[in-house]
Amino acid sequence: MTNAYALKVHGNSMHPAIRDGWIVMVEPNSEPQVGEFAVVQCANGRKMVKEFLGWRGNELILQSVNEDHGRLTLHRSEVKAIHAVGGIHPPSRRRGAVRKMPVIVPWRLPRWRHMRNRNQM
Repeated sequence: MTNAYALKVHGNSMHPAIRDGWIVMVEPNSEPQVGEFAVVQCANGRKMVKEFLGWRGNELILQSVNEDHGRLTLHRSEVKAIHAVGGIHPPSRRRGAVRKMPVIVPWRLPRWRHMRNRNQM
């Protein structure tokens, strides 16, 4: 997961799978597979988390989990990047834990060092 980053989700288009205030871990070096969640960065700077349904010619087809928001189609020229979601992290259950968190900006996960000899496990 080199160059992985996290984003805090705002809105209810992915409710109940991903709720407002939850954190998604993003893998920018992985393309999402059909049916997986993805972060889409639009050419206008907007970012969104949606279910990736695939490409149909020059159109990106996305789906919200919340039926009130439905399906979304974007032309390839409107899409700057699309990255796979590698994990979803709900906020702490402690009262006030989310309010005390600083604004989350993209950050990098540490590179995991593999053991030289797996028999040492």
